[in-house]
Amino acid sequence: ETAESDIEAVLVTLVDVPLITSSTIRQVVAAWEAARPPVVRPAIGTRHGHPVLFDRAVFEELRGAPLDEGAKSVVHAHADRVVNVEVEDAGCLFDVDTPEDYDRMLGGRR
Repeated sequence: ETAESDIEAVLVTLVDVPLITSSTIRQVVAAWEAARPPVVRPAIGTRHGHPVLFDRAVFEELRGAPLDEGAKSVVHAHADRVVNVEVEDAGCLFDVDTPEDYDRMLGGRR
């Protein structure tokens, strides 16, 4: 038995997507609890955001994912079973990579 044997899922987000609301997190977790799909992620229309929740059924695939693709390869491998949760949280899509993105995040208050 491993230390993670009681871990049912993992919720992954990126440090450069800082504006996700707690409501979005709750919606993603609730969608996973309802059906236990391999992958759940928030979506706005056809755009997918963070956080992404991975069921323990795909943990080994995550460990073996190619470093240049990471978890995206697991998401693509299970594309037919991914649950996209429609949210109204633009923060789940807002990626802060540049000083200009940071200024936009702050609304020009820097």
